[in-house]
Amino acid sequence: MIIIAGDRQNLYPDIAKICKVEEEAVIQRRVNRRTGRRAGEFYESIFIWKKNKYLNAT
Repeated sequence: MIIIAGDRQNLYPDIAKICKVEEEAVIQRRVNRRTGRRAGEFYESIFIWKKNKYLNAT
């Protein structure tokens, strides 16, 4: 599962735990196609998750 988000508040590691998925990697990507007043530096996080078969077992 791939999630792309601007995670300023570092919420997605907790969301992964709630969803019972395992975080395989997090990639920080610079967003450079911004226009208007908010044309400053901006990064988004790409979260790569997979189902954890041990956590999903009931």
